[in-house]
Amino acid sequence: NPAVCGPLPGVTRHLSAFKIGGNPSMYVMDTPGVMVPRIADLEVGLKLALTGSVKDSVVGEERLAQYLLARLNQSMPALMWAANQEASRADRSQLQPASTLAAMMPRDIVSPADLEWVFDELLDGLGERLGCANDSEKARASARLKASQMLLRWFRQGALGRYTLDDVHLGTTAMSEQAMGPTMEGDLARHQGRNALYPKAAL
Repeated sequence: NPAVCGPLPGVTRHLSAFKIGGNPSMYVMDTPGVMVPRIADLEVGLKLALTGSVKDSVVGEERLAQYLLARLNQSMPALMWAANQEASRADRSQLQPASTLAAMMPRDIVSPADLEWVFDELLDGLGERLGCANDSEKARASARLKASQMLLRWFRQGALGRYTLDDVHLGTTAMSEQAMGPTMEGDLARHQGRNALYPKAAL
């Protein structure tokens, strides 16, 4: 019989053997996966949940979607855009606050409060596009949950592009450039003048 598999851990509960050869006899062993009983680092736990190693319900779909948006906001395209605009930008304090989501450009997202506002607007907008009612607090909460689930599904299916959830360090980028040539990550890391390419994502 074929081995049962699934997108979440906990499917394999017993040790099983599958014969793949008869002369000599050869078996493939299917063993249950083992997860550490406690994850001390919050961000490690969020990353594991984003990859599907931990059930979404353990963390909460809405909180997980918020962390995903924080990571995407710290990703290479956003950071490279900011680096290219730095020379022509005089002072962030002179930026006028955006009143709508369409008016808020990437350079205006400078604080966790800004990111939380964008997250709320995005979830509400996705909920409306999904046809969810938004005429009461309960309906709005249901719409935000469905929007969060949709956003997580898009990320896991690759519909949002390819991203790494881990920080890429300058040493790793240098090794990659030796093998494959200059990379955008290397240009940005040198521009920033620091070892860690990505800052800590706002939770």
